[in-house]
Amino acid sequence: MIPAALAFVVGLILWLIQRDRITLEYTISESEIFPKDGRKGKYFLLNLKNTGNKAIQNINYKAELNLGKIESLQFSKEELINIESQTVQKITGLIPLLNPNDELHSTITIDNAEEYSKITILARGIGITASESKMDQFSIYFKDSFIPLMVGILALTAFTTFTSFNQVKVSNTIKSISDLTKELEKSEQGQPEREQIVFAILNKSGLSYIMPQLLANSGDNLTYWKTGLTIMHLYLLDKKNSKKYVNALNLISKLEVIASSSKGFLLYLAGKIEKEEGNTTQTMYFYNLCKKETPLMYEHLMEQDPSYDLKAIEQWMIKHQSKL
Repeated sequence: MIPAALAFVVGLILWLIQRDRITLEYTISESEIFPKDGRKGKYFLLNLKNTGNKAIQNINYKAELNLGKIESLQFSKEELINIESQTVQKITGLIPLLNPNDELHSTITIDNAEEYSKITILARGIGITASESKMDQFSIYFKDSFIPLMVGILALTAFTTFTSFNQVKVSNTIKSISDLTKELEKSEQGQPEREQIVFAILNKSGLSYIMPQLLANSGDNLTYWKTGLTIMHLYLLDKKNSKKYVNALNLISKLEVIASSSKGFLLYLAGKIEKEEGNTTQTMYFYNLCKKETPLMYEHLMEQDPSYDLKAIEQWMIKHQSKL
C-alpha cells in the first residue's frame, strides 16, 4: 500500500514540475540621480527572463522612457536581440529565441534625468506577454500544494526507512528536502540576485554611477571578486573618493553568501587602497582581518603582493582611460 501511494505522489509531483509552462518575466532597477557633465544622469538595469520550461520565439521588445533622454544602451548578450529602432526615448527590437532560463540583461544610461524618470518594458511573444517578476499562479500552487506533498513524501520515506532501522538515511532525507524547499521559497519571494545586491551596496556607498561599467566588464558573470577588482581599478582613476571605494569593498565582504576566498580578496583590496592613501591603521585592520578570517587566501595574496604594482596599473589606466 505504502509503495503504491509513494509512487502516485512522486508521479503527481513530477507531472506538476514537468508540464509545459510558458512564462516571461522582467525586472527593472534604477540608480539614484548623479551629476553628469553639469547635468543629471541616471541608469536603469533591465532584465528579461524566460522563467518557464518552453522556448519562446519572436519576442517583440520595447523599452520606453517617460522623462529625459536615452544616452547609451548596453546588452549583456547582444546576439539575443536585433535592435530595430532607437530614439532618445524609445528602444524597440526583436528577440528571435529565448530558451528556458535565458536572460537578457541591459543597462540604459539617461541624460537630463529627473526624479520621476522611469522606464517601462513591453515584451510579447507568441501566446505570452512578459509580466513583472512576482509570485505567479504556479508559485502560489507550489506553495499551497507542492510543499505539503513534499512533507507527505517525507513522512512516507521516514516510515519505510524506520521500518528498516535506517535512521541516518531519514535524517539526510529530511535535511535535503528541507534545504530544497527553503531555497525554492526564497526564489519565489523575489530573493535578490547578485547583481541587485551589488547594485544596492554601490548605491549606499555613493558609487551608483560605476554600475554600468561594472556590468560591461563582467557581462553575465558578475562575481564578487571581479566586482572588487573593478572597484580597485576605478579607484586608481578617482582617488578623491577612496573612502567610498573602501566602504563598498568592506560591505560586500560582509555578505553571508560570499565565498571565503572572495571575502579575503576584497579585504586585501580594501587594505591595499588604505595603504595607497597612507592610512597605516586602516591598512593593518583590513590585512589582519583578512589573515584572521581567510588565512590561506591571506598567505596566497601576501606572496604575490610585491608584484601588484598599483603605480604601474594607474599609469596604464590613465594612458588608456578613453578606451575604458
